[in-house]
Amino acid sequence: MDATDRRILKRLQENSRVTVSVLSQEISLSMPAISERLKKLENTGVIQQYTAILDPELVDKQLMCILYISFEDPVYGDHFEEFIVSEPDVKECFYITGEYDYALKIITKNTKTLDKIMTRIKNQEGIARTETIVVMATIIAVQPSKSNKIKDKMSIPPDSQKLSGGIFIANTLSPMIFFATIYLKTAIYLLHQQEPYHLVGKGHRGKTQPEIRRLPYLLR
Repeated sequence: MDATDRRILKRLQENSRVTVSVLSQEISLSMPAISERLKKLENTGVIQQYTAILDPELVDKQLMCILYISFEDPVYGDHFEEFIVSEPDVKECFYITGEYDYALKIITKNTKTLDKIMTRIKNQEGIARTETIVVMATIIAVQPSKSNKIKDKMSIPPDSQKLSGGIFIANTLSPMIFFATIYLKTAIYLLHQQEPYHLVGKGHRGKTQPEIRRLPYLLR
């Protein structure tokens, strides 16, 4: 993984729906090259999934806390891990070193729902001690950069940029360049179809007489 891969990953962390064409413009790399790098990052497991970041308050989750748990014996850990994955408000669970064995990130509706979660957790076998720390404010979190919220709002995941047969739509091609190319090709074709002529010489009364002289065909 090189510096270009890291730029792609950073951009995807800001907005996982950013298009291949946008990445191509921002990183100054062709669309097929961007797609190939994305495919490699996915196949090697660097990119595990494309996801969305929700605003907890807008989905009625207004309370966040960190819960530390210690067990009487490590043997109780396996059963606890099986239980904790079934708790929808437990967003992350870490096995840690130090005074406690586990650290849980819980995002729930209010203190009443938190109390119910705490009761279910404390009823698990082998728990010796818990400590709950309520989060007052989030200082740093992974979220879209402000400059890209509107611009990338309607963009689509990278995979959907592909068409069958590995063809890519170069939607950033300037129409002026496209038509200029067509005009140039047409002009060259017409020159191949006929040889130009040049009128020289003078007739009576000083007027130009149309003496026809064939010019050399320079483009043959």
